Amino acid sequence: MTNRESQRDKQDVYGFQNQSKLYDDIRPEYPAELIDYVIDYVTSRRAASFLENNDRGPIINSRALDIACGTGLFTRKLAPYFKEVYGIDCSWKQLEVAKKRDTGNQHYAKFDAYDLEQMNKYFGIVANDVALISIATAMHWLDFDKLALALTTVYPKETTVAVIGYLPPKILNEQLVTCKSLTESLKSVNGVLKDFYPKKFDHYHQLHEDIHKSLQKYINFDVDCLLTEYKTLPFDKFYSNHEFKRVSIVKTNTLFDLVELKRSTSYYQLFRNDHLDQIRKCSVADPVEEFANAVLLTEGLIDGIGNNVDNDNRIQLMKSVKLDTLWTFFVHILHN
Repeated sequence: MTNRESQRDKQDVYGFQNQSKLYDDIRPEYPAELIDYVIDYVTSRRAASFLENNDRGPIINSRALDIACGTGLFTRKLAPYFKEVYGIDCSWKQLEVAKKRDTGNQHYAKFDAYDLEQMNKYFGIVANDVALISIATAMHWLDFDKLALALTTVYPKETTVAVIGYLPPKILNEQLVTCKSLTESLKSVNGVLKDFYPKKFDHYHQLHEDIHKSLQKYINFDVDCLLTEYKTLPFDKFYSNHEFKRVSIVKTNTLFDLVELKRSTSYYQLFRNDHLDQIRKCSVADPVEEFANAVLLTEGLIDGIGNNVDNDNRIQLMKSVKLDTLWTFFVHILHN
């Protein structure tokens, strides 16, 4: 049995009803500044290799591979810059969404992230033609040592690896914007911060953070690795060149956006799957719903947490509440 076949027997944590479409619709776009940084870096290396060896074409004639591509959010960002882009993932449901949103030169297949030689054979890829390999907001699901060993074995040193991620959004408030540990990030913010955030935003920020605590037992990836921006990974063990860049953005999101974002996560869906009957009977609280109700209550949009509001009206109420949120994206560029 191949790795691809064995993956089919594993639980697809992004395979719950409508989850993958929601994931693709609600997850944030990777900012242009980060994309430009990666493409400029790869272009510069590729051009230098072409001048030195006269056996490499410009980046537009090369290929890119997006490992653990999900619904193709990052794969589609790469598509304009490469002749062909290949995306692999272990979730059939996410790949179905990716294939529907293919813009023309993308190719998707279900593969184990470490099964790179078989993947190359399946797509007919020549390893030397791959200028960029990306792992976007997925490294916290994977075994870095195992993947790095596979990458450095299969692909030449000319191939650039970009390990990309973003942190969970934070609702901005007075305490957060004055926190010294965020000063570096806030210097590069694209957006205008308010001069003053009402005290209630401190409350909203804490409620939002508490969702993770409530669902902690269902978080089935290395959350600490993600929260440290992957800086705990042993990059130097496999790569002699390593650069890091962070891009922080302030966006105005609605309460509805933040609720849908949480609903798209694997850990929330696993929690729902375990407690659906209890949630319907109100014997178990849904932490995402509790967060939304607490904000709506504070805003004076409902009379109480138990207020009976029909679903359509509730959605409109959540869309009417706008919150400034901090999004932090980052990338580790690696090569030998």
